[in-house]
Amino acid sequence: MRISNLLLILIVIANFSFQISFAQPPDVIGWNKSKWGMTEQEIIEAFNGQVQKVELTNTKYNLEIDNFNLVDKQFRVIFVIDENSNLLKSVIIKPNSNLDWSQKYTAFTRLEEDLNKKYGEPFNIKTEIKNGPYAEREWILPSTVITLKYWSNSKRNTSSVVLEYRERNR
Repeated sequence: MRISNLLLILIVIANFSFQISFAQPPDVIGWNKSKWGMTEQEIIEAFNGQVQKVELTNTKYNLEIDNFNLVDKQFRVIFVIDENSNLLKSVIIKPNSNLDWSQKYTAFTRLEEDLNKKYGEPFNIKTEIKNGPYAEREWILPSTVITLKYWSNSKRNTSSVVLEYRERNR
């Protein structure tokens, strides 16, 4: 009787461990309080006045949060509205201040760690060095594609880190 109980306990533990190791990451249907398909007004209301309407080059009016704290840095959050449907299609997040390349790289690595904890290992990983380091990570979820990029170009003395959440085309 003791062996059968022990065997049953081991089977239950093994089954539970197997389920945890193959658990799917949670689906994301937008970013933060915004959801895919929201109108500009719905986004403004969801963020209780944090969002401002701005005009960006080559696009329709978009919405933004100018100072959003993420990994102990200030970021600019841009809500991109589709010109045809007038609904939210992506959210672009990039540093708001003049960070040097090492601060941007640190932000990249901290964002990558946070995303790995939340969604698991990225689906796509690209790292290369041409005119400078370039790194891209991509998490593909049922409703959303999350892309994190870092690049630095020493010849042009530029660098950037960009985090994008976009609605997944099915």
